Amino acid sequence: MPKAMLLVLVILSSFSLAAQQEKFQPKTQRILFVLDASGSMYETFDGANRWEISKKLLGQLVDSLNQANPRIEIGLRVFGHQSPKEQKNCQDSKLEVPFGARNAAQIKALLARITPQGWTPIAYSLRNSVDDFPVTQGSVNSIILITDGLETCGANLCDVAQFLADRRITVKPFIIGLGLKKDDRKHFDCLGTYFDASTESNFKSVLDTVVSRSLTLTTVQINLLDGNNQPKETNVEISLYDHYNGALLYNFIHSLDNKGRPDTLKLDPMGSYDMYVHTIPPLIKNGIILEPGLHNIITQPCAQGNIRFRDNMGGQGPLGIPILIGDANGSTLYQQLVNTETKYLAGKYKVEVLTLPRLSMTVEVTAGTTKDVIIEKPGTLQTITDKKGVAAIFRMVDGQLEQVREFKRINAKEYTDLLPGDYIIIYRWDHKKYSIHTDQTKFKIQSGSTTILAL
Repeated sequence: MPKAMLLVLVILSSFSLAAQQEKFQPKTQRILFVLDASGSMYETFDGANRWEISKKLLGQLVDSLNQANPRIEIGLRVFGHQSPKEQKNCQDSKLEVPFGARNAAQIKALLARITPQGWTPIAYSLRNSVDDFPVTQGSVNSIILITDGLETCGANLCDVAQFLADRRITVKPFIIGLGLKKDDRKHFDCLGTYFDASTESNFKSVLDTVVSRSLTLTTVQINLLDGNNQPKETNVEISLYDHYNGALLYNFIHSLDNKGRPDTLKLDPMGSYDMYVHTIPPLIKNGIILEPGLHNIITQPCAQGNIRFRDNMGGQGPLGIPILIGDANGSTLYQQLVNTETKYLAGKYKVEVLTLPRLSMTVEVTAGTTKDVIIEKPGTLQTITDKKGVAAIFRMVDGQLEQVREFKRINAKEYTDLLPGDYIIIYRWDHKKYSIHTDQTKFKIQSGSTTILAL
């Protein structure tokens, strides 16, 4: 089977798989070829000059791409071709062929007219490539840099990589080096993914591989690790945000497939993501960069256990008593009810049960287990009086009275839910104006029972 036909089949296959993915389906896929036409491209490469080989193989490739799918748009930027080397022109770079879906003939005609001659302004070319891409929603943009040399204008390629990432053009451009020395390849480490082409056949293979990766949708697997460092935590809501502008891009609930493995998502590889895992408390991972065209694995420790609050009388339904769950600093993370169960990250939590009186405790969650916490079901105090006055309920704590509830104006009937225990109510009627007329009555509350107190 001819190699060109093989490439077309690979591309069509990638789109067939992409059609099954609902999360991300690009409307358009764009590839910008940034091609070196500096003077060194006339040097010999595998028996012929590098320019002739590049021109021939790139022409064959764009023909194949034009036949593969109408959503694939190609652009061509060339550098080092407008000024002779003696001029040291560090702005010798131009978008020669704007993006189009059926422009292979235009690209080949342009390549036939070019004579390599100038310097190698790689950084300048990549920075200007930002404006080469149309501003549209739902597109995937990729850059493929083809060069036989290093930056000759003194620019920092790492700065350019960050510049591109900030603008969501691509995180890591693909770089094809034509016969570069081994020590020279490291100069491209921070810029993108480097592929070495040392012969014409190798160049053809690398070019096919890079284009296939540019057009293959990026897959992502999120491993939420349990207490045994296994990716078994699941059923957690996850949000992905644009790292640079904070825009919410994706919401989904983490799932395992029928073999118990985290399922695979297809996402836009461009830019950088911040991931929010909506556990209690939430887990945040910033600056996630995906490798385009590959299967990416994002690992996040996420060991969880449960807290189950139950009343001491075997209640089945939720009991309307709020429970505040806080972190070590006392910040509230969640509100739970008695007779419910909720999952938390493994660790220690400050718990406050909003009964009268309030209960405070520390609860430790262990990964993969359920912590049972028994809360005594309150009883009810019913006070009955035909008088008006002020009153307050107290309990004795470490030999001191602690106020539980204050009545600004006690009414004919009052109902107060209280935890089981011994209490005292102190009161004075309005028609008795002096402190000496203060009265007090002791009483006892039992779980689930009503205590009636006539004052």
